[in-house]
Amino acid sequence: MKKGLIYYIKFFLVLAILGMIFALVRLYFFSFTVAKENPEIAYMRVPVYLLFIGIIGSPISACFFGYCALHAYSSGKLFRNKTAKALKYSGHSFLVGVFFLILLIIYTVLNVPGSITNIHAIGGIIIYLLAVGIFYLLSDVISQGMVLQEDQDLTI
Repeated sequence: MKKGLIYYIKFFLVLAILGMIFALVRLYFFSFTVAKENPEIAYMRVPVYLLFIGIIGSPISACFFGYCALHAYSSGKLFRNKTAKALKYSGHSFLVGVFFLILLIIYTVLNVPGSITNIHAIGGIIIYLLAVGIFYLLSDVISQGMVLQEDQDLTI
C-alpha cells in the first residue's frame, strides 16, 4: 500500500510540474492577445511575463524538491539530512515566489493604477507563505526526528 501511494503522489507531482510548464507556454501566447486588445499596456507584456516565469517557476522547483524528499521517503531514508534539506529548499522556492509576487505588485502599481492583479497577487502571497510555513515545519520535524533517531541509536 505504501509503495502504491508513493507512486500515486509522484505521478501527481510530475503532472503538476508539466501542468505548470504548459501554463507558462499558454501565458506566453495569451500575452500577445492581451497586448493586441490593450495597446496602451502592451509595453508591460515582457516584464510581466518574466515575473510570471518566476512566480510559476517557484512551485515548479518546490515540486522538484518535494519529489526528491518523497524519493528519500520511499527508499526508507526519511530521517536523513538530505530529506530535511529538500523540504527546506521547497520552502525557499516558495519564498522566492513571494519575492516575485511582491515585484509584480510594485510593477503594476507603478504602471496601472487600480489594477485587480494586486488582489490576486496578495492572495498568491498568502498561499505561498502558508506553503513556506508548512515546508519549513516539515523540515524541522525531520531534523528533530534525526536527532531523536541518533539518540535512540546511541542508547542501544
